[in-house]
Amino acid sequence: MARSSHPAERDPEFSAPGRPLLIPPSEEIRFYQRLVVNPFLPVFVLCAVTLTYRFWPELPRPPLPIGCIICVSMAMFLTQFHCLDCGQAGTYPRWRRHSCTDISDRYRSRTILHGFHPAPATQLIFWVVIITFVLMVISVTTLNVTS
Repeated sequence: MARSSHPAERDPEFSAPGRPLLIPPSEEIRFYQRLVVNPFLPVFVLCAVTLTYRFWPELPRPPLPIGCIICVSMAMFLTQFHCLDCGQAGTYPRWRRHSCTDISDRYRSRTILHGFHPAPATQLIFWVVIITFVLMVISVTTLNVTS
């Protein structure tokens, strides 16, 4: 009687059960996700840093350009996404890897989303445009123009 060199071939205890595909490929998953981008934290940090530089000049802090670079580099990690299906939140760079059971079910059944669901990258660009416009309006209205 020849013995098998791989016990998993004959004993079901050693073989891992087949697991269904849970995370679709990242280039296809975006068509089945319903995510909302939330830029509240980076805007809050930007306002806090701006107020600190403006009203507390005696506090020790880095020069303004370095402070801006730090804020911008932290902005991507402070921006969050929220899944409309499961309610989970995560950092923006991880949105492509988010796959809850509803997203996986839609992917497996190839169910197309109805309605307007822009991709998180599109939403982030939209938020950047809105925030830039608001900051420009605030800066123009608070200028001291002397004639």
